Amino acid sequence: MSSEIILDARERQASNMFYSDKLKTITSENLDVIINLRDQIQFTFKITVALYVVLFILGILLLSVPVVAAFTGDISIYNSILGGTLGITEIAALLAFRPVERIHDLMGDMSQISMAINSYQQQVALRILQFNSEDRDTIDKAATEIGTATKETMQMIQEFVETKEENKSNKDTQ
Repeated sequence: MSSEIILDARERQASNMFYSDKLKTITSENLDVIINLRDQIQFTFKITVALYVVLFILGILLLSVPVVAAFTGDISIYNSILGGTLGITEIAALLAFRPVERIHDLMGDMSQISMAINSYQQQVALRILQFNSEDRDTIDKAATEIGTATKETMQMIQEFVETKEENKSNKDTQ
C-alpha cells in the first residue's frame, strides 16, 4: 500500500481553487498592510513636519525677542545673550538631527522590506499552485523552491539592513 495521496481531477481543481483563493487573500492582506503602513508613516511624517515647523518658529522667537528687548532696553544684555543662545542652539539641534530626512529614509526602508515580504508570499503561493498534488516530485520541487525563496528573501533583507548600517557608520566616521 502506497502512502501517496491521489486526487482525482475534481479534487485537484478544488485544491487549486483553494490555493488560488489563498493567493488572492494573501495579496489583498499584503496590500492592506502596505496601505496601513503607508498611512501611519505619512501621519507620523506630517506630525513631525508640523512639530519641526513649530520648533523652528520657537527657535526664531527665542532668538529675536531677546534681541528686540535688548535694543529697547527692556532686558539686560546677559538675559538677551542667554535667550538668543537658546534660540540658536534649538535651531542648530533641529538642523543637526534632521528628523524629516530620517522619516523619509524610514518610509523608503519600510516600503522596500514590505515589498520583499510581499514578493516572498506571492512566490510561495505561486509555487503551491504550481505543484501537482499527485506527483511527489513536483511537491518536493515546490518545497525546495519555497525554501530557496525563503533564503533569498532573508538574504535580501539582511543585506539591505547591513548596507544601511554600513552606510550609517561610514557617515558617522566622516
